[in-house]
Amino acid sequence: MMIFKSRIQVHQIVLRLTLALCLGAGLAAPVIAATSSHAPTFSTAQSAVTHAPSGFLFPLQIGNFQRVGTRFQTYNTEGTDVSIGYNSTQLPMVITVYVYPVNGQLLANEFISKQNEIRQHYSDAHLDSSGNVLVTPEQLKALSARYHFHANFAGKYQLVSSQLVVGQSGDYFVEYRITYPADWQTYADMDAIYFTSAFDWPKP
Repeated sequence: MMIFKSRIQVHQIVLRLTLALCLGAGLAAPVIAATSSHAPTFSTAQSAVTHAPSGFLFPLQIGNFQRVGTRFQTYNTEGTDVSIGYNSTQLPMVITVYVYPVNGQLLANEFISKQNEIRQHYSDAHLDSSGNVLVTPEQLKALSARYHFHANFAGKYQLVSSQLVVGQSGDYFVEYRITYPADWQTYADMDAIYFTSAFDWPKP
C-alpha cells in the first residue's frame, strides 16, 4: 500500500495531471485516480464507496461530479486518514474530499493549519475570502477560505481558484479542496455549492 505523507502532495499531482477535454458545450476535468487501498477501510455497495472507520459514504455521482475510482488514497497505515476525488463532467473543475481523525485538534486550529499548507506550497497564494458556509443536506456549519494562485492545471500553468472547506463530523474532520481555472469562477461556484450541500455526512 502506498501512503502519502502530505495531502498537498496529492493535490499537486491531481492539478498537474488534470487534462481539460472538450465534451459538447462543456469541458471535463478528469482527476488522477487513487490507487492505494487498505482492505478494512472501504466496501462497495450499489456503486457507493464506504469508509468504514468514519462511516462516510461516497456516491458514484453527485450532481455534475463523477467519483474517480473505488479506492481511497491513504495517508496513514491504519487507513483512517483518506481522500477520494470527484471530477466535473461539465467544467474544468476537480474536488478532493479528505476524511481524517480529529486527534484532539480544534476545528478553528485545523482550518488555520490547512490555510498555512496552501501558503507554504503556493508562494503566490492570495486569500480572496474567508468565513462560514453551510454544508450537507442538514446545512451544518463549516469554515471556508478561497485562494487564487498559479499552478499546472488542465495541461497548462495558469491562475486557478481553490476553495478550502473544513468541517467536523464527530471524531473526524472533513476537508474539501475545490479547484478550477479562475476564469470559470462564476459557473464553478454554483456547482461547488451544490456538491458541498448534497454530499452527506454520517448521522450522529
